Amino acid sequence: MPAWHAVALAPRGERPDTQAAGAAPDGFCRPAPERFPGLDPSLVFCGDPDAEGRCGGVYPADHPLCEGHFPGAPVMMGMAQWLAIAERGALDAPAGESEILGDGALVRADGSPVVEVTGLRAAVAKDDAGRVTALRLLATRKVAFRGMIFPGDAYVASFSPA
Repeated sequence: MPAWHAVALAPRGERPDTQAAGAAPDGFCRPAPERFPGLDPSLVFCGDPDAEGRCGGVYPADHPLCEGHFPGAPVMMGMAQWLAIAERGALDAPAGESEILGDGALVRADGSPVVEVTGLRAAVAKDDAGRVTALRLLATRKVAFRGMIFPGDAYVASFSPA
């Protein structure tokens, strides 16, 4: 049976893996919806970067996406993971309208890889206060899913401009 079937068949309310949720690293930044007033607050996965340029959060068990992906054994949707990387890149965009292009990754707090993205291109609009008022994913050359994020897991997003 392929590994992805194990997620859908996990006992109701239990994690389909054996790892406990990772704790957030020291100095870790929490998602900051106020930095992204152009996005639905439930779709904001990043905050201000830490000293190493990383940002992220903890995927909450009561997140609205958990209800349908997958019922009884939720995981963070791949689109949400991709969006977290784009949000990280958008934080470094200049004020006004611009495009970002680069590579990024999302890892769990324990450092295990979740997704790697190359050639991410997004349109970004920022106000003079540095808030992202619009973010639109335009293209990606490659997305490689390597692991999963479960409710309660801390994740870290990084982005390197091309």
